[in-house]
Amino acid sequence: MNTARNFIFLITSIVLLFSSLKSFTQNLKICGHRGGFYQNFPENSAPLFDYTYQNANSSPIILELDIRENFNGNLFVLHDTSLERTTTATGLIKTSNDSLLSKTFLKNSLGNISKTPLPTFNEMLVWLKKHPRAWLMLDVKGNSWRKVYEAVHQYQLDSRVLFLTFKPENTKEVFQLSTTTNISALIRNEEDWKNILAFQPDFKQLVAYVNPQTPVSVIAELKAKGVRLMADCSENAKNHPKPFESSFYQDLAQSLQLDIMITDYPVEVSRIFAEKNK
Repeated sequence: MNTARNFIFLITSIVLLFSSLKSFTQNLKICGHRGGFYQNFPENSAPLFDYTYQNANSSPIILELDIRENFNGNLFVLHDTSLERTTTATGLIKTSNDSLLSKTFLKNSLGNISKTPLPTFNEMLVWLKKHPRAWLMLDVKGNSWRKVYEAVHQYQLDSRVLFLTFKPENTKEVFQLSTTTNISALIRNEEDWKNILAFQPDFKQLVAYVNPQTPVSVIAELKAKGVRLMADCSENAKNHPKPFESSFYQDLAQSLQLDIMITDYPVEVSRIFAEKNK
């Protein structure tokens, strides 16, 4: 009799566990790092964003891009300080004028030249406006916070972007610019968390950028305050130019209680969780 009861208890516990995990991962949002690492498309480009938007099984789908100013003070979408790796031009973007960049085209990771011009940030905001199931994650290079925010605000897209910040002073600056937009803060340890708490941020706006080394106690406090949690998978940075096994993503999401997962392979990773949540 006791054996039967124990068996029933075990089965019930397993069912409840998987039910809770399913409920948890149903709310997980997937973000494509630079739009995703798909070699047929240039990184940080509208064609790549179109591909990920159409094929990823996540709503909203978040697409990360990098923003830099050129010589004229205009905003372009480019990861590197220099142009040669991903475009047909050479030299530093900060010394490149509008005339040069207007004639510059993107290359994919194989070095093939595309028909896609180097995009301005405004062009990517227009793209976002036309794609209601998307968000943009903004990695602002340099000190262009106000200029980037004003462009976002002009298009009335405050609620559909997430500013990446990696220093407390930058986090504070963006909070001072907006009371509505989403703002991430790098929280690796207790000290990082205390630095953010010092300027009393609105927890509804805050997204904590954590990692597996972030203490469990800090994770628990963040969740208790309603702060969303985000982490990256960094497949290519780990010399793994393809998706990891599905268990890697599931374990990461569960152990860090993630709300947002950044990956180089958003299409495949979104499908892993869509299949899990059936």
